[in-house]
Amino acid sequence: MEDVDKNRVCAEVFDALRHPTRITILKILSKEPLGFAELKKKLGIDSSGHLQHHLSKLGDLIKTDEYGNYCLSDQGKDALFMMKIVEDLSEPRVKEARIHAINKWRMIAVTAVIALILATIPLAYFYRAIEREKNEMLISLDGAASDYLFLIKGDIDTLLYLLNYNNTTDTIICEARALSYSVHTLFFLTRMLHHYTGNSKCYTMSVIFMDLFTFINDILNDEPSKIVPEFAKNKETFMEISNIVKEMAAYKGVMEIHDMLIEELQTAVNKLSK
Repeated sequence: MEDVDKNRVCAEVFDALRHPTRITILKILSKEPLGFAELKKKLGIDSSGHLQHHLSKLGDLIKTDEYGNYCLSDQGKDALFMMKIVEDLSEPRVKEARIHAINKWRMIAVTAVIALILATIPLAYFYRAIEREKNEMLISLDGAASDYLFLIKGDIDTLLYLLNYNNTTDTIICEARALSYSVHTLFFLTRMLHHYTGNSKCYTMSVIFMDLFTFINDILNDEPSKIVPEFAKNKETFMEISNIVKEMAAYKGVMEIHDMLIEELQTAVNKLSK
């Protein structure tokens, strides 16, 4: 019986979101509560009956506040959040970044296999081949690190979205852990690049991302009641970090990133405080 009720609720939500006008209503109300006339004007709908029909279809996704204005219910906020995730994942740039990151790691694995095969080839040719494969591996690592910058920006933006809409502690913790994983992966990639190239930019970035990883995990290890307030207190700094990381992700590889951007990121991360 419980499964039937859950399926009924899901069906009602999907039916409510089936029309683009109703999706537009949710997005408008996510910014501010509005009265019937104001909402009608924002939508550019002439017929009051037409608007009333859509409001009725939205059901429990909306409610009225103490002033009689329409606003999103908690269920409406969750529905809008899920739509944002679907829209973000459908963007070609996101798909391309994730596919590119996976392909980079596959390339690294293939490179390792090729290096083992080359052990049977005469020594002079072996060394030349290893050097070539090493360069290709470094290019793959550099590109993968750049892709993870883009993924980190997406994780930070999602975390800020959840904080702005006062989502549950469990949901925010889940997204913070995803951000922590992306940051730690980027720390590993930049540290590996420094190890194989001696590039000072990579070393500096590995230190910065380890500091960011440590900060996020220190909050996650706090008492549950303190986690959301700690992240909320640092929203502006996380927004600054997201903007800097977006500029860094525009470069083809992390070894090409301008020193000034790396310094700005270091300054922003240092602003984070518990």
